[in-house]
Amino acid sequence: VFHPPRNIQEEKPFEFSIRYKFISQSDAVVRYGLPDKPLELGRVTPGTYCTRQFDECYRNKCRLQSPNYPGMYPRNVTCYWTIRQKEVPTSKHAMIAVSQENQHKALVKRSIASFNKTSRSIRAWSDCTGERDHLIFYDGSSTNDPVLAKYCGGDWLPKVVSRGPEMLVAFHSSPFSAPLQQGIPNRGFELDVDILFTDSDSYDFAQGSKNQCEFHINATNPDLQKVTIA
Repeated sequence: VFHPPRNIQEEKPFEFSIRYKFISQSDAVVRYGLPDKPLELGRVTPGTYCTRQFDECYRNKCRLQSPNYPGMYPRNVTCYWTIRQKEVPTSKHAMIAVSQENQHKALVKRSIASFNKTSRSIRAWSDCTGERDHLIFYDGSSTNDPVLAKYCGGDWLPKVVSRGPEMLVAFHSSPFSAPLQQGIPNRGFELDVDILFTDSDSYDFAQGSKNQCEFHINATNPDLQKVTIA
């Protein structure tokens, strides 16, 4: 609770107090899930603050949570979350999907102006300028892989789907921050992870090179035509 200065001439310009309490992990259902249905929050990479590894998310409910979720995440932090699906049924192809439909769980910190709206919206790509907090989704397990999406806040996160069984999600928070308007929550975010299986010869995913799309056109003449778009 913040108390403004009573008198500018006082020795102490301001004061504040903090209230907190400890609860058991079984009661912390927002962060850890229900006791009989716990959430899979990944394995922390040794020597890091918030980098985690996720494997086989088709078995458990994997969730990507900002540091200190559901509380405020710190400034000037970078987290890397690697998601891998190693077990794939025969004749199937695995893809990673990350999304969030609930507004109260998609709170990457936004500016005050972005709250003055009447419709559902997101901020992505060119909106993620300057020092804005943002998430980057890579189509693979490395930052050298193609970028699927860049997200920096909104009322939801549409489903981001990888081409294959690996995805890297990078979260960067700005070193600078300003308090939002009174009454506007400044919490973190939680993203849902799903594993999608499709037939190995399906057109539901891009096959071949990650950097181009290939279209094979069978024309009326016996020669096959091939078009490559880089």
